[in-house]
Amino acid sequence: MMLYFADGQPFTVGQMAYRDHPKGATGLSRIVIIALVEGLPVEAVLDTGGAFLICNPELVEWLGLRPGTGMPARPLQIRGASVRGELHRVTLALEAQAGENIVVEATAFAPQWTPGLTWDLPVILGLQGCLEFIRFAVDPETNTFYFGATTA
Repeated sequence: MMLYFADGQPFTVGQMAYRDHPKGATGLSRIVIIALVEGLPVEAVLDTGGAFLICNPELVEWLGLRPGTGMPARPLQIRGASVRGELHRVTLALEAQAGENIVVEATAFAPQWTPGLTWDLPVILGLQGCLEFIRFAVDPETNTFYFGATTA
């Protein structure tokens, strides 16, 4: 089942199941989906109060995002820590389990991270520069994430 506006136009075109926690995590429930970043499937947490697609160090490495190749960004506050990094444009795709897939261009924040330090966060899909390009709805009763690309 997809979602529609009152005039019959589709609000969403695809849907997928989501999990309540990243793998190996407990605590507060989150909306965790599998997204494709430049074709690589990653576990990602939705954060409507955040900005950008926040990469973890593994994704930064896989994408080949080297310091000095992106646009400088103001430090972001991530879990109380000020994190420096750069912005890059990446392709973000959501694969539908029912309906149609979507592909959008998102702004990714590649944190400058000191090798050897622990980064225990998953990839995060923030609103600004990322989720703002995706029309979405959540059904917590069935753990279903509905999505479609915005027209803007």
